[in-house]
Amino acid sequence: MSSTRRPPRLRRIILLPLTFFMLLFLLLTLLLAVSFRSTNALLEENILQRIPFAHRTMTLVQQSEQLRGLLFRYMQTDSLFVQASLLEQIQHLLRTGDEELKALAASALYAEEVRFLRQRLEKMYQIVERINALTTRKYELALLRTYQVKSFRVMAEDLRELSKRSTALHEWEHQGRDMLLSLLLLCQNTDISYGLQLKRLIRRQGEEETRLMRALAERDDLPEAIRTRLRTLHHSLQQAAFGRNGVFSLFDQQDVLEQKYALLVIEVDALLESVSLSCNRLMDHADRTLTAVYREFDARLGQHAAGTLLGLLVVLCVSCLLYGYFIRRVITPIARIHSSLRRRQEDGEAEIPCDAGALEVREMAEALSLLIRTLERRERDLSESHASLERQVVQRTAELRHMSQRLLCAHEEERRRLAAELHDDVGATLGVMKLGIERALSTLSRKDRRDDAEAALKEVIALVKGMARQMRRIQNDLCPARLDAGLSESLEWFCGDFRLANPGIRLRTHILVPEADIPAPLRIVLFRIVQEALANIARHSGASHAHIVIDAPRDGLRIRVSDNGAGLPGGVPPVPPVPPPGGESGGRGIGNMRERVALSGGTFQITGRPGRGTRLEAYWPRAVLRELATTAPADGGTPRAGD
Repeated sequence: MSSTRRPPRLRRIILLPLTFFMLLFLLLTLLLAVSFRSTNALLEENILQRIPFAHRTMTLVQQSEQLRGLLFRYMQTDSLFVQASLLEQIQHLLRTGDEELKALAASALYAEEVRFLRQRLEKMYQIVERINALTTRKYELALLRTYQVKSFRVMAEDLRELSKRSTALHEWEHQGRDMLLSLLLLCQNTDISYGLQLKRLIRRQGEEETRLMRALAERDDLPEAIRTRLRTLHHSLQQAAFGRNGVFSLFDQQDVLEQKYALLVIEVDALLESVSLSCNRLMDHADRTLTAVYREFDARLGQHAAGTLLGLLVVLCVSCLLYGYFIRRVITPIARIHSSLRRRQEDGEAEIPCDAGALEVREMAEALSLLIRTLERRERDLSESHASLERQVVQRTAELRHMSQRLLCAHEEERRRLAAELHDDVGATLGVMKLGIERALSTLSRKDRRDDAEAALKEVIALVKGMARQMRRIQNDLCPARLDAGLSESLEWFCGDFRLANPGIRLRTHILVPEADIPAPLRIVLFRIVQEALANIARHSGASHAHIVIDAPRDGLRIRVSDNGAGLPGGVPPVPPVPPPGGESGGRGIGNMRERVALSGGTFQITGRPGRGTRLEAYWPRAVLRELATTAPADGGTPRAGD
């Protein structure tokens, strides 16, 4: 067993401070929860109950002041509608105060004071009922006075009418009018002292009026009707002044009401003053209690703050220790690794330290060292691959140059072949045509030789037709005219001509690919492969059967041409060398087909055994087909034969 001490793991180094932090956090949270729970209990027990209590007490004080003002306004106003509105407001304030007192009683605080306020409120209800009764009586007296005023007006008219009947009644009529005026003033008077003076004056006026009435009633010169009317008016005056519902009685009742109003005002003032004092005492009690609670809350809050600060100091000290440990085990080794990497980048020889820090840091250093060595090794391999690639590029460049030279030679050979065919076929045919036309012209002048001229012209016509066929053959060799109409139609036309020219060879064609799936640049390539392959079969194979298949295996494009002829004597023929200028053309050979397929991005293969026929196959993958489709000419036409 190794005696070396195993380094601590990075997970343990990280989890240790985190675990300590969590424990301290839970401890502080528990302490704060307990302390705040007791604080909240204190608040709920005192502040949360007494603050609404103080608020309701303040509301009662405000309502008592409003009630006092409303009662004074109620007793001072003379408008029935205003008094009804004020009475409704007073009753609403009393109901609201009753609700506030019920809420205060439900809080179970200061029960004696609350009970006293309930008693004051009940007494206030009674006072309001008494005030309402006095107000009702006041309005009844006002109605009686109004009735008396109306009766005064009627009596004044009667006095005026009666005085017109006899001049002896003028003095009594003046005395009665003065008495009615005094009674009217007493009805409308509200001052007690002035009212008492008016009462004494009215008594004297009444006595004088009685004396005059009696003197007039004893006179015999007055008619009986006037005396009877005089006595009636006298009785009405006496009743209006001194009767049960007379002015004196109404004044006395009004005086009693005013005295009762004054007593009620004093009683209301004292009652509301006692309510205000009681509410002030309640507010003083609540204020003292809240002050004590606030002081206790401040003391507890100071204790909580001190405990929290002490816990934070402990957490800070332990955090510093753990952070130093973390720096020594993690940060410092990583910094050494970074410094080694920079030195290695500069001189390429510095080693990465792998013997310090946590286990994960050491493993990271070892993995980094292994990665650097692997990268260096792969860089060397990449350099070697780059050199090899450069050699391949040089080789491929030479091959391309070789193929370009072959292509130029093929173009020159094609031109020479075309010139030879034009000279040998078309030129010779034109010469024969010229001689035939001249012979026909020379025989036309003689009548007995017209049959010979007609025969000569027919020979010329046959030569012209042959020359036209020769021209079409040369044109099709250069560029098939029917290829623009479609590959299938061009191949059918060419195979039809091949069957006519080679009746001993049975040719079958199978085109299994839609015309639209074949890119335009490949159509001329496929046509040339078929053209050159059938030409080789007709010239060299001696076959009796030939088969052409164009299909699409593995999402690509393939063409196969096979026969049952003599086959290849040497197996697969090698790539032909570049022919010298003037040498034999390779444009219709196997090498030409191989080059066409290679230049279009496909693969070419030819197999055959002696006596067992030959099989030719070319294949283009799907990627090459997509590339050819995107690089096709804009008009979708077919490239020319020389391409």
